[in-house]
Amino acid sequence: MLWAPITKQIKNPRVCEGSTLDIACEEGTIDVMSASYGRQHGPDVCPHAATSDQNCDAVNSMDIVGAACQGETACSVAATNGVFGDPCGGTFKYLTVNYSCNGGMQSGGGGGLLAALKKKPAAAPAPAAQSTAEAKRVVAVNPF
Repeated sequence: MLWAPITKQIKNPRVCEGSTLDIACEEGTIDVMSASYGRQHGPDVCPHAATSDQNCDAVNSMDIVGAACQGETACSVAATNGVFGDPCGGTFKYLTVNYSCNGGMQSGGGGGLLAALKKKPAAAPAPAAQSTAEAKRVVAVNPF
């Protein structure tokens, strides 16, 4: 069977202020492309009465999300002022992250050899435990 790299699918989950964003890759690791904690949309996104400032963004958003998630298989980031600071006081904010999953393989066409070579080899299986009967037989055959 031939293996080919999985085509990167960009995901862009969003959670409203006070919630936690959970990111996970079934195959490979997280590659964070962008992150924004603030507000760039009207009340249609994370509806709330306090949406007047629609042009705010915590400048440290990418650094914080990248430190928590980049290269991991899963991570969680709280969308709170305690984590990011408050880029626009009095405005209800949200966290949006654009990411893809790197690595991973799927069966299919040709190629993918380089990715397959970079993948860590599987660990050798642990030796099977002997049953009590086998252990007694070994002791009976070799009493020393």
